[in-house]
Amino acid sequence: MQLFRKLSLYLAAIFIPFFLLIFGSRNGMLSPGWFVFLLLTYAVIYHPIISGLRLVAKGIIAPSSLWKNLIPGWNWKYYSHLFLP
Repeated sequence: MQLFRKLSLYLAAIFIPFFLLIFGSRNGMLSPGWFVFLLLTYAVIYHPIISGLRLVAKGIIAPSSLWKNLIPGWNWKYYSHLFLP
């Protein structure tokens, strides 16, 4: 049960900001420039850091390897550890 709770918290941390970004854009709360800026920030900084912290917490990568998550596509090999219980 604890495993599913941690997975659901991770998925919420990943997807809620993304859906808020889409919601803000669709309802005119964000200009196109801000939307692009925030989407790039989400994709290049936020998501990789959150994924890296999950991998560190699970003991799959060392904390010193956290920076490697900022390399696009580096954590694809850990997909099952990130998104499956």
